[in-house]
Amino acid sequence: MSLLLDKLDRAAERFVQPLGFGGSAKREPVSPILVLGAFEANGGSQPQKTKKELLDGAVIRTTNTTKKSVLEKTTKSLGDLMFGTWSESPQAALTKGADFEIFNSPLTSLAVLSDNDRTFIMNIELSLDEGLIRTIDVLPVSGFIIQLNNVSQLTMEHLMQIGRISTATSKPVFLHLSSIPAEADLSSLRDVGIAALIVELENNSDDAFMKLNKALKNMPQKPNERENRKVNSSSPYTLSKDTTDVTPDNNDEWDDD
Repeated sequence: MSLLLDKLDRAAERFVQPLGFGGSAKREPVSPILVLGAFEANGGSQPQKTKKELLDGAVIRTTNTTKKSVLEKTTKSLGDLMFGTWSESPQAALTKGADFEIFNSPLTSLAVLSDNDRTFIMNIELSLDEGLIRTIDVLPVSGFIIQLNNVSQLTMEHLMQIGRISTATSKPVFLHLSSIPAEADLSSLRDVGIAALIVELENNSDDAFMKLNKALKNMPQKPNERENRKVNSSSPYTLSKDTTDVTPDNNDEWDDD
């Protein structure tokens, strides 16, 4: 199983990780939202030791001109930190050591996505047509990413647009931001369905990541309402049995005996 998907499962349930053995073992809460640091594979924005300790993973952005030697050097610098790549379309083969792949193009070949050993995350536009939004849950990917670049302050409109997508799928939804969101916005992002933040490394200091890490781990635990909340109201299959009309047909004959 993908390390990313495993971490997302634990974060969704707010599992605690025992550190040590026996009754005196310390227990550390898992953040309800994962934090992944994003940077380009050019060697200039690689996460330093401090940042790596505060991240759940890394996202390396690549292009068609990214040299294999540069990418290998970049991945090596991450050590044991889980990472994935982000490109326009998935590559023919998974980058060595990568745990997942993010891609942008809706024209990506289904043949590539048929590789069950790879974890694919698809980038979708907030402005995606409502009719297409209804279909995303059946796509052969493991999750979706929404981009809000150059946004200095989140608004109610942002939350409504994110919720429009997150309520249409049972799969995890990622949010890509240039800057770390305000601490007061984190619970709203969690409640609207964001499972992971992808934040640009070069735009944010070690101290900012440290504060984010602390704020997420100190976030009050909330009962798992994901299955109840994430209901696609546009789906014809959302009615429960309790809403079924059980009124007997007028033509039915009832035996008084």
